[in-house]
Amino acid sequence: MGEDAFDFDDLEIHESKSHIKSVRGFADQRRKLKPNRKNVASRNPVKVLQKRDDVIDDLEDGGSGTDEDDTNELVSSEKKLTNGSIKQILETNVVGRKGGINTGRIKAREVELAKDAKKGLESKEDIHGASKGLRVTEKDRKTGVGTEKTNPYDGVKEVMFFHIKGARHIQTRLIEPKTCNMNSGDVFVLVTPKYVHQWNGKNCSIMEKARGSEVSAVVQQWKELGCTANNVNVMDENREKPGAQLKAFWKILGDKKHIQKIEKVLDDKDFEKGILESNQFYEIECEDENNEDDECSLKLLPKFSGKVPSKKWLDSHKAYVLDFGTEVYSWIGRHTKGAPRKKAADIGLEHYNKGYACSTPIHPFNLNTKNENKSTHMERPEWSVYGRMAEKTENVAFRRKFYDWPDPVDLKVKTVEAKVHAQLTKEFTEPTTPNLMTIRARDLIQPTPEPLMILDGSFIGRGKGMRDEETLFRFGVTLNSLTVWQVAANSFEELPPERYGVFYSGEAYIIKWNFEIFRTGIRNLKGGKSKQEDSGKDRIFFFFWQGQDCSSSDKGTAALMTVEMDTEEGPQIPVQQGKEPPAFFQLFDGKMVIHAGKLSDDPSYKKNRMYWVRNEVDVETCLVEVKLSSASLRSRGCFVIINGEEKKLYLWQGIKASSSTIERSEQAAKNLQKNISKLGSKSFEMIHVSEGEEDNALWDTLGDEEDYMSYIEVAKTFDFTPRCFAFDSLHGYFRFTEITSTAYSPEHICPFPVLQNDLYELSQPGLVFIDLKYKMFLWQGWWPASDDETIDSKGPNTHAEKHRFDVNRKLAMESVMNYAEECGRNLSRIYLVFAGCEPLEFTNICPHWQQREEITNIQKEAGYQPGEKRKLQTVLEQLSKDEYTLEELKQKPLPEGVDPTRIEYYLNKEDFKKLFGVGKEEFPKLPRWKQIDLKKKTGLF
Repeated sequence: MGEDAFDFDDLEIHESKSHIKSVRGFADQRRKLKPNRKNVASRNPVKVLQKRDDVIDDLEDGGSGTDEDDTNELVSSEKKLTNGSIKQILETNVVGRKGGINTGRIKAREVELAKDAKKGLESKEDIHGASKGLRVTEKDRKTGVGTEKTNPYDGVKEVMFFHIKGARHIQTRLIEPKTCNMNSGDVFVLVTPKYVHQWNGKNCSIMEKARGSEVSAVVQQWKELGCTANNVNVMDENREKPGAQLKAFWKILGDKKHIQKIEKVLDDKDFEKGILESNQFYEIECEDENNEDDECSLKLLPKFSGKVPSKKWLDSHKAYVLDFGTEVYSWIGRHTKGAPRKKAADIGLEHYNKGYACSTPIHPFNLNTKNENKSTHMERPEWSVYGRMAEKTENVAFRRKFYDWPDPVDLKVKTVEAKVHAQLTKEFTEPTTPNLMTIRARDLIQPTPEPLMILDGSFIGRGKGMRDEETLFRFGVTLNSLTVWQVAANSFEELPPERYGVFYSGEAYIIKWNFEIFRTGIRNLKGGKSKQEDSGKDRIFFFFWQGQDCSSSDKGTAALMTVEMDTEEGPQIPVQQGKEPPAFFQLFDGKMVIHAGKLSDDPSYKKNRMYWVRNEVDVETCLVEVKLSSASLRSRGCFVIINGEEKKLYLWQGIKASSSTIERSEQAAKNLQKNISKLGSKSFEMIHVSEGEEDNALWDTLGDEEDYMSYIEVAKTFDFTPRCFAFDSLHGYFRFTEITSTAYSPEHICPFPVLQNDLYELSQPGLVFIDLKYKMFLWQGWWPASDDETIDSKGPNTHAEKHRFDVNRKLAMESVMNYAEECGRNLSRIYLVFAGCEPLEFTNICPHWQQREEITNIQKEAGYQPGEKRKLQTVLEQLSKDEYTLEELKQKPLPEGVDPTRIEYYLNKEDFKKLFGVGKEEFPKLPRWKQIDLKKKTGLF
């Protein structure tokens, strides 16, 4: 700064006019250089404080006095102050943002903090000595594996090797990371801090591969088990991709030549049965749960031990210890209190350190071998783990021990099953069919949902309203008016009210439903009627009903006229015969009748007729005309039989009909009797007939006596609703759809939930599973005939189509077997039947059945015989066969279950070597063109 520089900090302002002029001149000069400022610039408080010599820093004090002395000294100095010196003290000693005087208490605290800070700065720490107590981990650069154990409660090791094996309940078990513990029939997942590897044996099942993909995906996505891998290294046996991850995998496990062959390891079912016996379930108990220092003990729970664990067993108010041999976990519920919560981790660790009493048929630490000495007490190996699991924070190794643990969801809200399917279908470069998975038994066992109508924001329910589970409002429905038109010859005719509910299978009808929907049950805080309860809203729905024998022109006319008549723009609902919702039936208050044919055929009841009593709810009862024959009778149903000449109305009731079905049949018969009288006919006499008490007059009315499946001599009860599921893979994955009555009610027994059209209208060849409790059937459809003469109509057009269907059949059979095992059914009473050739015991599952001769002829040409049924176990064994002779593989068509693109792999090793000149293991390593050339020369292409 030059000599002429001017500093405002050194300026002393007096009332002298000369000084004022000089300052004013300087300001004018600055005003020319810079714009005018409204506020005076603030001084630098730090610089001002540094220049003052009247401020004493506490750190400069020698510190010989006590805090009390400092306080007394401050108080005494305050007493000596005079009024004239207070201002001076404030101007010289006060330093701070608020400008207040520090009291003795604050001063004492500041002195104490200053002394502690000074001592901390002067102290010397032995950093070298402290570092000796820290954990030092040296990780291999290639494998990412360290050498030091971390938290003893975290349930994580630097290397964790999981064996995934099983048939019904896939097991995920920790094993020693060595190749001698691997085999070609299972899946293995290796987890390290840097990588996660999945190795699939060439003979592993789809379920095992799916479970392996799920475990590895969760570890990689959620960074569980101490792994920070960016992807999953998936390897198939003999098809491994070279790279750094592959080298790291084999470096940890050892030489692959020690991998066991599938013949030398335990079967999946034997393994699963034996390994489950090693599960031990303990509860942590204490006398006083509110006392954290109370003594705790472990109580073995026999009813939970030796079984597949269920998440339902874990009580949030308790703590448990779960022993799986190589894995021990203490689990603490969210609401656990006192000593069990405090001591659970230590009690579990103590149990883990005691070792394992080896009493299981399978060695708990070497899962490929049987346990010869079951009385031996064994120490747990170093690679075993112990973990403390708090509720909602369990890792994947713990969760996969439970068969009903909810499936995890990744950050993109996509189920792991979906990601597994995407992974499996992407892995193979040369897929024959998508890798599909069987249906889980617990998914099929889920209860049948009730058919409730929710349409256009209206909660209709079964026709009288329902409760909205989201808003908890109860909605009611009141009928305002009903109008019915019959469609005929490009026109429509409005029907009189007395003909409402009378339909013909060869006609089409339009029904206008005008109703009021309102909220009910709304109460105020005092319990009275709430003002929010609305008076209702008028709605109009249009149904156009189509009979099963209705012509296409009448169906189209009904649809077009519905659109023209709908001036209120309400919903237009097509309804097919047999698919009517409960709300449709309730429009006619249990008086609905469906006649066969057209109205013009026979408008009266002069000829003999037979009606099946449908539905179990009183206001939904419906009579459906069926073929007049004794073959139409069903022991679980009720039928109304009319003799027009003798004016008799027979009410026939099956021996196994439910009480609700009998009650509905009584009311339906009376309603029909009244309707006949309204038509001007002479009143018909009603005659009750129970199955087995028929007279000759009834048999004469039914015509020629034909066989039906009677249950008169069957002592079993039939108090159940059959279940029916259709299987397909049309969307790229194997799925099921339940088939049930559109008027199903969970409060009643529905004896006939399946109609013949439900089976024959599926995309063919279909697969339908029907559970009759005492018997089970898997119905197989037919290959539709083609209009093209160049295409063989006896079966699939290509080998690929046949193989895809064989894969679906096998998956359906495995799903049925799993379902039967889960429900405890007799596996020998599960049969495979074929469309067009169904035996009598199958056709009687449906309330009426019409033989389709064209389909029967197609099936006969395919080699099936009428009435044929095969045991499902035998057919499944044939489809699961994986080894054939060369002569069998050269036959046309190929044996069932053989993949036409991989025929060579069904040869045994000796025949393969003799035929191709190379071993089975070396063949996939040959160039693609070389493989095709060899297959052409041998005739296996």
